[in-house]
Amino acid sequence: LFSEDPEGATIAEDDMLERREFVVALMASLLKFGAATHLVENLMVSVAEALHIHSQCSAFPKMLFLTFRSPDRDPSKLQSRVLALSPDPDLGKLDSCDRLASHVAAKQVTFEEAKGELNRILMEEPEYHWAVRLFMFVILGSMATTLFYGGNEVDGSLAAVLGLMVGLFDIYAAVDDTFSRVCGFVSAFLCAFISRLVHTYILPDSTCYFSIALGPIVYLLPGLSATVGVMEVASGSVMSGTSRIFAALISFLQLGFGLVVGSRIAVWDPIHESDWCSSDRTHLEKLVLLLPAIFALGVLNKIPPTRHFLAAMASACVGFFVSAFLEQHDSLPPDTISFIAAFAVGVFGCLYARIADRPPISIVVIGIL
Repeated sequence: LFSEDPEGATIAEDDMLERREFVVALMASLLKFGAATHLVENLMVSVAEALHIHSQCSAFPKMLFLTFRSPDRDPSKLQSRVLALSPDPDLGKLDSCDRLASHVAAKQVTFEEAKGELNRILMEEPEYHWAVRLFMFVILGSMATTLFYGGNEVDGSLAAVLGLMVGLFDIYAAVDDTFSRVCGFVSAFLCAFISRLVHTYILPDSTCYFSIALGPIVYLLPGLSATVGVMEVASGSVMSGTSRIFAALISFLQLGFGLVVGSRIAVWDPIHESDWCSSDRTHLEKLVLLLPAIFALGVLNKIPPTRHFLAAMASACVGFFVSAFLEQHDSLPPDTISFIAAFAVGVFGCLYARIADRPPISIVVIGIL
């Protein structure tokens, strides 16, 4: 993907180097905050053309390859950059960087303004304080247990406590790369083991083991990685998309392995089929539980409250109402209902993104989750 300089602009060498550093920082930020690789490559072409830079870009989930060449195409002046990145999904900063890249490509801002805006984005404090995020783990654990896994009020209360534990693990994993590799397994293991002990020895008649174990780890499901991976495969970035999907599969296996080990470690208390729970809640009750769960997911995915938050919640409601409507038809299997609901969420998210001229990932991923 080469960018040419149709205007034949003459740029000082120092200024050219500064522009290249800006492009590197902007593309790396997009990739780090969760952008799809094909989006990064396409934006690279547009931004480089607007800044009169001759460049080539190849993006992968954790690596960025950039090559810059001089206007006279002298091979001796070829410069290459290879960046290894640690993903840090932040849908709020992703939206800001995407907007900035679009403005630069459309030449709506000067280079100095763009450079200052990028520095502001990168230096910006987290959208939500860690204590707020920790409280959202409590809310999400409780709501997910009662909404998705048939738990009762007691199950929801216990899942809220385990959600607090998972939230502490997640916050610590953000600053400790070693622990981040086993955070999913440790969280699933402890949730399964503790809920098993509570169900067996403390509240055997009023709790549901599986509901308590599954609810607190909902946020750890790799929904963002899987969603972006599918988008990349559909857009032709097969290698990047496949690697993301495979990484999501590994995360699923890690969580599943933790749940199995945590539940089976109590060998003296075998699991029975009756341990699975179900509840007959009305659609209105489910909607009441859904709204705080989606709000918590939006905060945990760092969606700013003033930007697309309502749209993300609306996409989740679209999925909910489509599922509720289709569930009235007993002939449709659950997998088909989930597929149609996810398709409806995708259509809604893409339409909103088209109208708002923003990437659809922040809208789609919340609705699908």
